[in-house]
Amino acid sequence: MRVTTKTIKKLFKFGFLGILTFILTLGITALLKETGGLFYLWSYWIALLFTTIINFFLNIKVTFQVKTKGGQRIPKYLAMIIIFLIVNPYLVKILTETLNLHYLLSVALVTAMVFLVKFLIYDNFVFNK
Repeated sequence: MRVTTKTIKKLFKFGFLGILTFILTLGITALLKETGGLFYLWSYWIALLFTTIINFFLNIKVTFQVKTKGGQRIPKYLAMIIIFLIVNPYLVKILTETLNLHYLLSVALVTAMVFLVKFLIYDNFVFNK
């Protein structure tokens, strides 16, 4: 993959939207866990599902500026969602229960770990023109 100015701009947009949805994910996770009494992994999974949907539509419009209908990309995106909805909570569980990290710190670390992987998959597979 050749790194161009366009790719770097997309990466920054992806990162900015990622930070916004990350903050939302943390907030929803904490709210569901601390006030709702849900198990931290259920809280995280629900938050991740919600923010992933929001992130899809934001990335279509802002980051990748796809002109075609999103429907063509939904099956590819759904495949990625399923993978990340399995992998992310598993990694959070490992960090929280094996390394004894606070669940919100685990969420932050996992988010950072998968950031570049997600960008490359989305740029080259899901939202490619």
